[in-house]
Amino acid sequence: MKVLLATVHLDNSPQAFPLAAAVLASNIPSFAQGEILDLYLGQSVKTSTGKILESDPDVVGFSVYLWNVKKVLALAEELLSLQPDLRIIAGGPEVTADYRIFQKTGFFDALFTGEGEVNLSAYLEMLKKGEDPPDLFTQTSPLNVSASISPFLAKTINPSAYDGILWELSRGCIFNCSFCFESRGIKKVRSFPLERIERELKLFTEVGVPQVFVLDPTFNLDRERAKTVLRLIKQTAPGIHFTFEIRSEFLDRETAELFSHISCSIQIGLQSADNRVLKNVSRSFDRDDFHDKILMLHEEGAVYGFDLIYGLPTDTYEGFCRSLDYALSLRPNHLDIFPLAVLKGTDLYDQAENFKLNWRKEEPYTVHSTPDFPAEAMEKARKLAEACDIFYNRGEAVPWFYMVLEPLEIKPSVFLEAFAGFLHSNTPSGLLETAELQIKFIGELFAEYGRERESKAAADIIHWMSGTSHLIRNGEIDSLFMKFNFNIKQLLDTIEMGIDNLEELSFFADEGPFTVKLVKSHEEVFPMIIEP
Repeated sequence: MKVLLATVHLDNSPQAFPLAAAVLASNIPSFAQGEILDLYLGQSVKTSTGKILESDPDVVGFSVYLWNVKKVLALAEELLSLQPDLRIIAGGPEVTADYRIFQKTGFFDALFTGEGEVNLSAYLEMLKKGEDPPDLFTQTSPLNVSASISPFLAKTINPSAYDGILWELSRGCIFNCSFCFESRGIKKVRSFPLERIERELKLFTEVGVPQVFVLDPTFNLDRERAKTVLRLIKQTAPGIHFTFEIRSEFLDRETAELFSHISCSIQIGLQSADNRVLKNVSRSFDRDDFHDKILMLHEEGAVYGFDLIYGLPTDTYEGFCRSLDYALSLRPNHLDIFPLAVLKGTDLYDQAENFKLNWRKEEPYTVHSTPDFPAEAMEKARKLAEACDIFYNRGEAVPWFYMVLEPLEIKPSVFLEAFAGFLHSNTPSGLLETAELQIKFIGELFAEYGRERESKAAADIIHWMSGTSHLIRNGEIDSLFMKFNFNIKQLLDTIEMGIDNLEELSFFADEGPFTVKLVKSHEEVFPMIIEP
């Protein structure tokens, strides 16, 4: 019996890794042959169904997520028209949230809610015996994750064939964030054995996995276990980049230090800096504690970022801007901003009418407006989020962002609102082009404040930062010529002395222009002034 487990990914990115399919394929009975197939949202139905039928499967299974519902339904309908006797099954978050949508189509032989390892095996056993399985399998008890076979150690999937992998360390979440699907899931946290984790890490290193996205609802809930895993990573996989999601309240100095000893990025779900707003979605916020914990990460040199959500119940555009200002004041490496989504199967979905939320009733289920956050404000917040992503995240502005804000004496949200307006007729692509856009915007804005000389110093710093990043990431070139307004060596030396005021920086540096050759050597970049 051949079982093909297909995943329709959003795009071909480092996070497009079919972990669920790989786990299921590793845990089906030995009489069944499990295969994995990667599909993408941009592929046509004809192309995707062709790839599926090439394998001549007896059973086709789909993992259904928010982004691929329509595509999975279209594929199932087309497959049945081409091969009416094909058995099609589906599971995943969207099926678990509301299986009836899929059941009423008549396309699926069986649907699976919750964790699928046990029930998929039961379904296949029934087929083998010639029995007629039910059309719905529901999870009745939490899976013992220690009994789940690792898809990596079983060699069901080759992690080196992907640009990045998803790595599951535990299942279950003790928190009740009402907008999150986990809030209705299994509360008990079940962790995979450390012996398995160590063996998987060794394998990742052996096959050359470049980056790992850790799937653990709260990685540092168990502080001692988190520290053990971080030490294992340092010892076993020092050359791999890891991305973690953590809760700030469980952070301590030792954990922050351990994060700084490995190649990693840490994501923290701030969502809002207003405790009143957060209480509406069953979250809490201690501003002083959050500040102290983030300061630990900053002092230890760890790379961290935050998530913000706009459109939360009772929040306003002004409140969102205050949260944005607070988040950026903590100097995150990046800030990811999303509109509120009302997901089926969450507490928020049940409460949405009480909060008078107006949202899309199909994927991606995002909020259009609330009584306190009208549609015009939601669109304004969307543009502000886009401006932050381009200027701060993609523009890698964290080292110099507040150097630019200080002479203007304006809040980050006001600065980024102005950039959002500027973006209306300017859209960048790569890092160097983004830098040129930043410089152009800063030049125009500083001119309004009568601070042209300081804008030239800011332009040089941005040029230097973007140029060095471009060289370090591009293995094909080892030098780059750039124009600077001031002597860049003197600017950098002054910054090294602890001076970051643009007016002072421009005072202590000779004015040019200067042509400078940026030279890369051993992952460092040095300036060579060619001519004044």
